[in-house]
Amino acid sequence: MHKKVILIFVAGLALFASTGSARTLYVDAQKGNNANGGTADSPWQTIQKAADSAEPGDTVLVAEGDYAERIAVTRSGAPQRPISFEARGRTLTEGFTITADHIRVVGFEITNHITLPRESYGIYLHGQYDEILNNYLHDLYHEGIMLAGEKDANSPQLAHNLIKGNRIYRANNSGIHVEGRENLIEDNDVSHTIQYPPGGPAWDGADADGMRFFGTGNIFRGNRIHDIMFSDLGNLDPHIDCFQTWGPAMQITFEQNRCDLNPGTPGGQASMVENSSGEVGHLLYRNNIFIDLGAGINVVATAKDSINFVQVLNNTFYRINAPAVLLTGVAYAAIENNAFYDVGSHRQSYLAARGGSQEAWAVGYNMQCMSDGQPPGKGGSQAPYPHDLWGIAPQFVNAAGRDLRLTPNSPLVDSGVELKEVKTDFTGVSRPQGAGYDIGAYEYQR
Repeated sequence: MHKKVILIFVAGLALFASTGSARTLYVDAQKGNNANGGTADSPWQTIQKAADSAEPGDTVLVAEGDYAERIAVTRSGAPQRPISFEARGRTLTEGFTITADHIRVVGFEITNHITLPRESYGIYLHGQYDEILNNYLHDLYHEGIMLAGEKDANSPQLAHNLIKGNRIYRANNSGIHVEGRENLIEDNDVSHTIQYPPGGPAWDGADADGMRFFGTGNIFRGNRIHDIMFSDLGNLDPHIDCFQTWGPAMQITFEQNRCDLNPGTPGGQASMVENSSGEVGHLLYRNNIFIDLGAGINVVATAKDSINFVQVLNNTFYRINAPAVLLTGVAYAAIENNAFYDVGSHRQSYLAARGGSQEAWAVGYNMQCMSDGQPPGKGGSQAPYPHDLWGIAPQFVNAAGRDLRLTPNSPLVDSGVELKEVKTDFTGVSRPQGAGYDIGAYEYQR
């Protein structure tokens, strides 16, 4: 055989050996044994055995059952060849500690009463290109899902992860805590976060939030945060926020989220933003819906440096006791195309601002109205701003039923300003549908 051909043949064999063939591995708590081969007919008993054995491209299928184990995932997959852990039926575990890349965890039920730092979370993640999908996490002594930069909130080793379709119920502090870079947090459901879970330890600074955000370039999209109740057992004195940070947090986007914290008893805030622990700026809130809150988006520069570039665009706020946007020490802000309905309790307008060069801000094309027909309050800002719809009923489909879509005759239709940052609406419909942009989170579909 020609020498060149031999070299190519050997190189091909080496490549095949390095990539291998993807396997399907099997785990069954009732029928398995870790001395088995991990096949369908001879499954392992524990998920940890599979985590210690899996190679890039492998899929671990976990049979329905109870697995009294906390799984440590330290072996990484590879690009286009992740290691996948997939539950079949109701598969209960104590959670995952993932310090690896290219890992998928799909469809598990997770609960534990562990108090050790990493293991107390439902899922602890420090890695890249990992996917946490469609899991149910509940009744935990710490956060449901923790994306941990491990002493560096901007860690490049915690990046490009997808956290999607998870349900988090009765976690502590927050449902999901996000650090790192360019992670996507999408279509998750968080409810009933508990400040002090009964029987659990008293964590320093314990609270009851929806999600906490840090790092750079992270996106929160299509999440639902709801029913975090002051009346829930263990919530002694929580400062409840849908989204909270104290920095560092830069270039963060919130879009198409729905936050309804305390139905019937407004309380908590849409977003609490401070910069006491690092630089904060370039925050974009677009196409979100915020309902039944004590206050809206509250941005406060508590450090000597200001917070720069806060954009609040095409959101709908309904039943907010205080102003919907509160800005203190913000260098630049844009508040445009928002619908503010029953905001300010007849005393305050939609915006309260202190500090910053407000003459350079972009504020206007918003709607503020009270459902009882009385004039909105003007305290807190110079509202109405240019092109505002002031005291004009929005004609939502059914505000009392929390259906805040626009009817054909709504004055919000075509009354907004074109915004390059907003190309779709709350449901993903492209803007505009008519002669101009609509005000609020919904674009009327003709």
